[in-house]
Amino acid sequence: MPGKRPLTVTADEHPRPDITMESLQALRPAFRGGGSVTTGNSSGVNDCAAALVLMRASTARELGLKCLATLEYVGGAIALGHPLGAAGAFLTLRAAKDLHRRGLEYGVVTLCIGGGQALAALIRRHEA
Repeated sequence: MPGKRPLTVTADEHPRPDITMESLQALRPAFRGGGSVTTGNSSGVNDCAAALVLMRASTARELGLKCLATLEYVGGAIALGHPLGAAGAFLTLRAAKDLHRRGLEYGVVTLCIGGGQALAALIRRHEA
């Protein structure tokens, strides 16, 4: 960004090896007394950049493009540690590539979208 100094990342903030069961139990609820959400069980802020191109398989064939996966179904679920604003693209692309690498047919991507809401997508490996 213009006017901002570059930031060098030297260590991953997740996982934190200094956490113990005792330190987790001592954390106060974040939103209300007696609640269960604390800084110890909430997702961290992650950075990422990702992009996907979605199209019909027939259009991809016409353009001479290779399909990685087919979006089969959108449902409900939850995930921790997702990069805000890029979770869907990042995790879907990662899962599609992993299906090819491991020779698997189906994968599920889960996304927490805040406020107790969540999404899930079932993808299927697409053979070229």
